[in-house]
Amino acid sequence: MKWNTITRKRKNGGLGVRVARFQNVALLTKLIWDILHHPNKLWVQVSGSKYPWDDFDDIFDYKRSYLVTSLSHAYNLINGGFQLQVGKGECSFWHDPWKGVTLLANDVDFVDI
Repeated sequence: MKWNTITRKRKNGGLGVRVARFQNVALLTKLIWDILHHPNKLWVQVSGSKYPWDDFDDIFDYKRSYLVTSLSHAYNLINGGFQLQVGKGECSFWHDPWKGVTLLANDVDFVDI
């Protein structure tokens, strides 16, 4: 059986096995989120005491650690950022009928940003 068949969704004739690389990057991304946004978590404090950093980029100076090397690879993959895309990305928040029939731009008089 081919790997592409194994990793295909069950409804499409596969076994539904997730690709480990994608799952690993997703889990490492959660760790990066915790480092950046939840510095009071115990594991972040423990790793911060073992690999002290002032800025997030400073953590990558510790190349001998498997954790830091893995975080570095995941960070490089996601560093470009993510964008929310609806459909093919050709939609307008204000000028497409999100609420059904009427446009949101017609219902909102003024937006102060």
